[in-house]
Amino acid sequence: MPWTAQRPARRAGASVFALALILVPAVASAWPQPDIAASVGNTVAVLGTPNDGGMSIELAALWKIWDGGGRVRFGGMALADDLGARIGRLRDPNDATIDLGAVELDHRDVMGAAWRLDAVFGGPRSWQPFASGTWGYYRLADDHRGQDRETLGSTGFSLGGGILRPLGTRYALGVGVRYHRLFNDVAGRYVNVGAEWRWSWGGGGEGSGTASRVP
Repeated sequence: MPWTAQRPARRAGASVFALALILVPAVASAWPQPDIAASVGNTVAVLGTPNDGGMSIELAALWKIWDGGGRVRFGGMALADDLGARIGRLRDPNDATIDLGAVELDHRDVMGAAWRLDAVFGGPRSWQPFASGTWGYYRLADDHRGQDRETLGSTGFSLGGGILRPLGTRYALGVGVRYHRLFNDVAGRYVNVGAEWRWSWGGGGEGSGTASRVP
């Protein structure tokens, strides 16, 4: 299998493992138990080069801070976003007119951690719109075939939203979009769009006696 086909799968697996290492210990020791929010999708509208996007993964643990007209949750989020790669042509070193196929010239991705605030609205058996904001640290990396060439740390924020549909008593599934603004001159902004999944770790003990009120 070509390198360019193998690497995204390896990066996705490594990203999920890294996010789990960050969040699972905190979740296991936390009390009360949080809601888990996850998103898998793609990055688009990337500022900078390369900018053709790629896989996007987010994982958050969110604790209740207010239940009223909406359900407000606060906690931490880890993210891993692929911003794209530049593809060139590999030429025969002895005869430059012979094209040996496509080759990756360079690749860019972002990993980070942030504080996250969510508000979810709507009834327990209806579609539920949500809004989300984060503030945190982003590590931007340019690499060639998995070897980092240059890295850059940056603070940044994101604003997002979407809609959820409760599934049973503890889960919800939906779609969301998030705009990221990074304070650097290399890749200052991008958007990710993906499927949203919520899980109430603590079940339905949020006053109403039913987990349908969660997330």
